[in-house]
Amino acid sequence: MKTPAYLLVTRLVHYTTQEFFQCNRSTWFPNANYDIGSICVAYLSCDIFKSGHCQTVEDFISRREHCPFGTYAAAFWGTHIRECEADGEQPQSEEAIITLLLDTPKVNSCMQFMLSIPQYSDDDDQYNSVHMESEGYKYSLSTAQIATGLHLAAYFELPDVAQKLISFGSSVDCVDAAERTPLSWAMEHNRLDSITLLLSHGADPNIKDSEGIAPLVFPIYQGCERAVQLLIEENSDLLSSFENGQLLLHVSARGGSEKVTRLLLEQGISAHSKDHEGHTPLFHAARCDHLNLVQLFLDWDLDANPQDIELDASISVAAEFGNEAIVQFLLDKGADPNNLYYGDRTPLMWASVEGQTSAIQVLLKWGVELETKNSKGQTALSFAAMGWSTEKAIQLLLENGADVNSEDNDGRSMFFHAASEDEHTNLIALFTSTKIRNIHQPDRYGRTPLHVAATRGHLQPILTLLNTDGVELEIKDYRGHTALHCAAACPRIQVVQLLLENGADINSEDNDGRSVFSHAASENRYTNLTALFTSTKIRNIHRPDRYGRTPLHIAATHGHLQSVLTLLKSDGVDCEAQDKFGRTVLSDATLRKRFDVVKILDTFSETSSQMTVDSVVQATSLEDVNVCCDVCTVYVLKGKAFSHCATCHGGDFDICEVCYHVGARCLDRSHLMELRHEKGLAP
Repeated sequence: MKTPAYLLVTRLVHYTTQEFFQCNRSTWFPNANYDIGSICVAYLSCDIFKSGHCQTVEDFISRREHCPFGTYAAAFWGTHIRECEADGEQPQSEEAIITLLLDTPKVNSCMQFMLSIPQYSDDDDQYNSVHMESEGYKYSLSTAQIATGLHLAAYFELPDVAQKLISFGSSVDCVDAAERTPLSWAMEHNRLDSITLLLSHGADPNIKDSEGIAPLVFPIYQGCERAVQLLIEENSDLLSSFENGQLLLHVSARGGSEKVTRLLLEQGISAHSKDHEGHTPLFHAARCDHLNLVQLFLDWDLDANPQDIELDASISVAAEFGNEAIVQFLLDKGADPNNLYYGDRTPLMWASVEGQTSAIQVLLKWGVELETKNSKGQTALSFAAMGWSTEKAIQLLLENGADVNSEDNDGRSMFFHAASEDEHTNLIALFTSTKIRNIHQPDRYGRTPLHVAATRGHLQPILTLLNTDGVELEIKDYRGHTALHCAAACPRIQVVQLLLENGADINSEDNDGRSVFSHAASENRYTNLTALFTSTKIRNIHRPDRYGRTPLHIAATHGHLQSVLTLLKSDGVDCEAQDKFGRTVLSDATLRKRFDVVKILDTFSETSSQMTVDSVVQATSLEDVNVCCDVCTVYVLKGKAFSHCATCHGGDFDICEVCYHVGARCLDRSHLMELRHEKGLAP
């Protein structure tokens, strides 16, 4: 026998043993359900549980250790009682069950055992945290009442018990900690007897839980036709009065039950209704691969406008999820195979980016246009190149004549897209084409596939690109960045090492005179700095940029302590060096309240800052960023003022208030700079 750590349920080594006991249960264990159910109820009624559910993880872990039978008893007591009745056995006295279910603390304890999901440590027998969750609903440990006895009676389908609880004053519409009613629980688990009883006592089917879900949604999605009928029979106006009544058909379309879907359509719900994203039931059926429902929706209203029912969007989403039978069916029904209606992508683009080869084959056989471009100038092959593990899709498209040299509106090639997504297998698939003109073609910003792979730290694509003909390590983009500049600022030291091993120029400077050391310092890539220091071809680690700022200036300004320490240990460091505006490393760190950096620098310099400019608060998250200062490279917070030149750097040149105050200006002083508070907007 084995005992899993989670449920602590005993399992038999071989299922033949289980079969034997199941076939002979009535002979060997005629009172099994009665005995086990009685023991479970008695166990859960013990005084140890009268304090209620545990408020801390530690307390609950301790309780589980002291009450190892708790999880099983809580999860299955009601099942044994129900099966006891089904077998014609005399169930345990309802008095004990009622007493337990009217005891809120003990019900909470029971619920905690049922809902708790342990988070295990490396030791399978131990877990270090736990949370309560059921079907996506999360319950807080601090809640006063997790659920009521009526919820449990409805869940286990014990109508006689539920009837007595109601007669004793339990509210038929009471809610649990997730604002779910007993009817919601019964509906979710298709407990028909419980549903009938609760509805007969006036349970409100329109009460929504904390997620905004009404009880009716559960049986509709699960295809429980009888449960849906019970609700409609009890309240004929239910569907029309349901706040999001039109969305019920969408739920059914996702669930896949033709019977429930027909039932809703017969109640008058429009087959063309749209959800909050503007999608119809047909769209959802196509997405979830329910061909029978796709046929039903199209046959329900033969005169419907294709746009009203989202015929074109539906074929796209079917292609996205590889539902080739639906793709073929919708093609036969007149869907446009080259439409860009859904997400600015054709069905072929969707199938290509997801690697859905079966759907691609259906579309290619139909004769779709391979070179259709979306608003960004991307083709289906572009999407296949940027997809994950889509080499087979790439091969299919190339075999059918897709243009491997096509570029998007930014001049980006298939190879650029593949390198940007860390898909070296896609690059290899593209290389099989015999019509390639230039693998390393730069985009409109001068960036090659090697640039983008280095920027994102994609090691395998870099290795693949370095082994191709025509690769050039020293090509610069529009800002003068080489692949090594990009790699220096990325988080993978292996990329820096690889480029150096292949001869990348460590002394290269960008248009602002910044070295690879400055780029590493600006992003606090101190491990990259260490890797760069190993080169034997370095001329000057601390060479200043066009503004006189050294890598140490940049690291200190950003408050990158580890990079500051790394640079201070290098040969030739000068803590007293001033930039073109008279700022030393220490004065800049003091100005920007980089106190940990100041403390380190004080041991290297006796110079103190006499500047009187107010200190500024810097962004700590890219979500808080407005622009990046082109002088000091520090990010400016949203809402903070900065000076902007609409000419330099292609109209993308900005200076923070601090740099502007000390004299920093536009690259060409004849240009006028304007004060702004938001990128792209004049004051």
